[in-house]
Amino acid sequence: ATPSSVSDVTLPSVSDTVNQTQAGIGTGANADVNVIKILAVLWVIGIAAMLVYGLITSLRLKSKLSNAVRYNNKVFISENIASPFVFGVVRPKIYIPFGVDEDKLDIVIAHEKCHIKRLDHIAKLFAFALLCVHWFNPVVWICFVIMGKDMELSCDESVLSNGKYDGVTYSETLLSLASQNRFPSPCPIAFGESGIKTRIKNALKWKRPGKVIAFSAPLLALIILAACSLDPAENKTPKSEALEWKFD
Repeated sequence: ATPSSVSDVTLPSVSDTVNQTQAGIGTGANADVNVIKILAVLWVIGIAAMLVYGLITSLRLKSKLSNAVRYNNKVFISENIASPFVFGVVRPKIYIPFGVDEDKLDIVIAHEKCHIKRLDHIAKLFAFALLCVHWFNPVVWICFVIMGKDMELSCDESVLSNGKYDGVTYSETLLSLASQNRFPSPCPIAFGESGIKTRIKNALKWKRPGKVIAFSAPLLALIILAACSLDPAENKTPKSEALEWKFD
């Protein structure tokens, strides 16, 4: 064969190979884009499902509370609920199930007032919003649950620190509510009681911190904060200056 005929045979085959390679690369890129789009759609669907769930449970709970009877300014009693909780954002109210003993009612109210004072209802709403965005992450779910339990324990200790109630009486109140199946929380953004077993043990073991510890803890925190605020770069000699001094 002549050189011209050889070139006519080989060049088309090389061109076809290049075109096939480019087509394969394009197909892979499109596949990656399609996977990202599918994951994005699933993520948005998950967020929407979480928001709808929170909205529906809140509306159902609000409907149940329509016949609640006012006990005092911000406390209501209802026979349609099974757990004491704080409900509301701008003007949160305390709702208590009908039938709680009078001698235990003050403890329950004191605990729920502590939630309102600390703005826990705002914090939990914000945490639920983060949970909606990161619904696919099991770590966020675990943190959401732990946060709720920590808030309950913290409010328990705050009520006990007033000295009005002892650990035994407080534990009996928690036990009486748990024995009547008044748990868990009625909806994700309401503060129902949770972790009763742990809270009872914590209340029974709780002791008022000594004056030395109560004074030294915030002082130690201030010292650590002051130490962290110092700029270590100010106390260091630049390397270039140190070398010049050494050779001088």
